[in-house]
Amino acid sequence: VDNNIKHCGEPIKVFLKDSDFSGYIDSVFDESSSTEVFKEYKKRNTMWDISHIADILKKESSTKKYIERFHWDQKKVFDRLCDNIFDGNKIRKEKTVDIIYGGPGSGKTLLAMLLLRKCRDISYAKGVFAYKINPTINALVREYKNDFKKKIIGNDDLIKTLDRINNIDAVRNNLEDYIYNTNSIDPTLKRNAEEFIELLKCFRFWTKIEEESDLVVFDEVQAAKGDSGLKKLLKAN
Repeated sequence: VDNNIKHCGEPIKVFLKDSDFSGYIDSVFDESSSTEVFKEYKKRNTMWDISHIADILKKESSTKKYIERFHWDQKKVFDRLCDNIFDGNKIRKEKTVDIIYGGPGSGKTLLAMLLLRKCRDISYAKGVFAYKINPTINALVREYKNDFKKKIIGNDDLIKTLDRINNIDAVRNNLEDYIYNTNSIDPTLKRNAEEFIELLKCFRFWTKIEEESDLVVFDEVQAAKGDSGLKKLLKAN
């Protein structure tokens, strides 16, 4: 339950995983019927968990499958944003500020991640997801971290270091120090670490955004409302 998001004065339940939602269904219905309710709900609705969202920025992922699952209104917004930001395979020189409003689960973060991925596919472009206080970004980074840890099983010291650090910049800095200051590092480990670092570079604390960024996506922009730094961010980008 997210008490900060309300509809008609009541908190809205936000489920980040299938298991969270099915667990809720189990608590409402008896066991025999809850399974059928969950199956029927999944048939009629597009459900995303955090691993699906995280997958978008990975190079081996095809973003086409995500765009195809958009509702028509989501696709309309995405196409308009792309027209404003991109000119074919280039970033438009003129800067724009686009504000997207929607309720929880309407696809705002999904749009943001797809725009970042489109930016990543342009070799020279710099795109970044700006954050201030955002549980979704924390969940995405945890997903990338867990995925990386699976690729380095056996390297207990590095895994312990990653487990000890949660700050995005600190994780990236420690990993960069490790791969560039370790003698005879395994080439596969180095490649996986560099890919992880590139993913982390997509997320920056909003006051640390470089002025040369081509695309800045700010989820939950109301978190910075009234802060003079927001005007500076918008002016610079």
